[in-house]
Amino acid sequence: MPVAERLFPHIASLARCFAPDRSHPRPDPRHRVRGDVHPAARLEAAITHLRRQFGPAFARRGPLTPILGSLALIALLALVYLGQVSAVTSANQRLQALQAEQATLQRQDQQVHEQLGVVRSPTYIDHRARAMGLVPAPAGAAVVVTVPGLGGVVRATGAGGEP
Repeated sequence: MPVAERLFPHIASLARCFAPDRSHPRPDPRHRVRGDVHPAARLEAAITHLRRQFGPAFARRGPLTPILGSLALIALLALVYLGQVSAVTSANQRLQALQAEQATLQRQDQQVHEQLGVVRSPTYIDHRARAMGLVPAPAGAAVVVTVPGLGGVVRATGAGGEP
């Protein structure tokens, strides 16, 4: 007994069931003997059996079924295509809206930078300070700053550069 049959007896028995019977040669279908069934007749009998088993819907299956199946497949593919086209179209519209928003934000950013440049200019600062009533310190005037907690006086230079 081979090793495979000893280890897996159920698989070996299945293999024997489905193995071709080689005890006698297969007859040639062209030389039938009396009682032997032609393969075409055997196929027709199997089809008849299936028709009886699955009912009249299977029996009436004609060229209409493949045509309807093809139409259903074409309709499904058309729906998938239209879904993809609509998704691409909506994504394109969203992209255009975002690009327009980006252009607007870039213009606003440029305007803010221009305003910042104007506000930081010394002439603008001087003009705004004079509008609020501030005047520059007289030349040579010393500014004394006392910082509490340091225990001393910190001297800052005046406008003339003297301590």
